[in-house]
Amino acid sequence: MLKSVVDIGSNSVVLLISKWNEHEWTTVYEDYKITRLGYRVKSTGNIQEEQALLTLEALRAFREISKKQSVAQEFYLATKAVRMAENKDWFLGLALESGFQITVLSGEEEARYGFLSVSQDPLFSKYDVISMIDPGAQSTELVIARKNKDIDPLGRDILFQHSFNIGALGLLEIIQDKEVIDENLKLVLEKEIDTVLQKESFQSLKNTPIVLGSPGTDLCIIHQGLEKWDISKVHGQKISREILEKGIELFSSKTSLERQAIPYMPKGRGETIHLGSIIVERFLKYLNEDFFYVSGKGWRHAILSNY
Repeated sequence: MLKSVVDIGSNSVVLLISKWNEHEWTTVYEDYKITRLGYRVKSTGNIQEEQALLTLEALRAFREISKKQSVAQEFYLATKAVRMAENKDWFLGLALESGFQITVLSGEEEARYGFLSVSQDPLFSKYDVISMIDPGAQSTELVIARKNKDIDPLGRDILFQHSFNIGALGLLEIIQDKEVIDENLKLVLEKEIDTVLQKESFQSLKNTPIVLGSPGTDLCIIHQGLEKWDISKVHGQKISREILEKGIELFSSKTSLERQAIPYMPKGRGETIHLGSIIVERFLKYLNEDFFYVSGKGWRHAILSNY
């Protein structure tokens, strides 16, 4: 049986089609389209009509792919942009008119499913304490958990869980769409992120940070020089602070078009990769760690078994 999960995020719409193979879900097809549904939602309070129409266009294209694959069950799930929009009902109604029943995940649910995609992954089971960082366009989720073998081999006790109002598109609004980030602007962004982070405290523990999706996957693709997406070459790779900071320096010095022209830059990521990378760097500082592992999976993968 095939299932599909469509992740309607603040910056992109992602389609995941998976097949059950005896003991696990195996990815059959995965792709994304940049629609920037969360563009200016923070400053205006509303989803913009152009972004809404682009998102519906992406949903229609992905439904056609699902039909061709004979998908038996579809899930359409939205996150922070729709959660925070004052005209949420308008967008959901527009989607329903087009035949899409969209469920809006809460911040807690988004964090939980993101965490499950890591905690249920045998690749990361050897680490005693893990921190899952899921950077988004309008929010970033953080979950810290310790292994608990009394529950099950992959079981963990959650020590901290929070959805922070920090995202790449939100930061873009703060700097008024400026493309090149000089040192002064970088300090403004760092202060904004640090102020939000410092409102939440937790027990400081030595932990293993794991970053879900972009920009971690993008940094890995660029660093390795991968011509196309290959999860086997990305998932579980280690990125040092040095590589991250060099990336931030490179990305911040360029315009959006110049960033997109960087060799091996994934499609559409040039607009926000610098901001997403700065978010990850500040979270590592918050956690007092100088590296992270990349997860090529996300909460959509956990939905398959846990929703």
